[in-house]
Amino acid sequence: MNKQFALLGLVALLHANQAQSAKVVPAYETQRLPENAEEAALWKHAVAHEKRLSDGGTVFENRHMEQYIEDLAARMLGDSIDHLGITLDIVLVQEPILSAWAYPNGTIGLYTGLLVRMDNEAQFAAILAHEISHFLQRHTYREMLDAKKQSKIGKGLGFLASLALAKETGTWDKGVMDFAGEFWENLATGDYSKENEYVADEEGLELMSRAGFSRDEAIPAFQALGENSVYGAADPRKM
Repeated sequence: MNKQFALLGLVALLHANQAQSAKVVPAYETQRLPENAEEAALWKHAVAHEKRLSDGGTVFENRHMEQYIEDLAARMLGDSIDHLGITLDIVLVQEPILSAWAYPNGTIGLYTGLLVRMDNEAQFAAILAHEISHFLQRHTYREMLDAKKQSKIGKGLGFLASLALAKETGTWDKGVMDFAGEFWENLATGDYSKENEYVADEEGLELMSRAGFSRDEAIPAFQALGENSVYGAADPRKM
């Protein structure tokens, strides 16, 4: 989550509904995920990144807390993605950082600092809903397609060759960057576009309402993210 855009249009969205165009249909409108080899590669990078977090000893193992968050996510999702056979998993990272992020495969990463800072369940739900929306809208994949189209990424051996090499060796060589690999490393820090952040704000508010939470609680929740400047903890997403 990029805190520069966390409040983008949020106040306006409380009183208006602005439609957004989409190149890729949302998760709840497709029949299968991942849809193709490019998206599957992003999922592989996400799984590898999550494993690095776990191996690095920063993951906070608390099944009770994870289940609570998963149940909260289920309240907001309803049966919208049941046809995909996908459930949203939770990864808790023990750091005093006020932020969260969404993996393209449906795992939501949350920092324990965020859990402590929120004043109530509705504020926490606002952040969670925003990240769930990034997954539902397949923003990681959308951003990769945009980057590829704009020729900003596409170096090294190329996508298929690099993927084959990674599969053969079992490791990802950072010295051999294809567009998907480089893109995932950058987007893992939450650098979504303004447009996609706006969409996540919009749908996040809808998800909050579906679960019975007041939309007004989203404002103080996102304002709290500005407090991250007081912390010097390393960001595990950059591993």
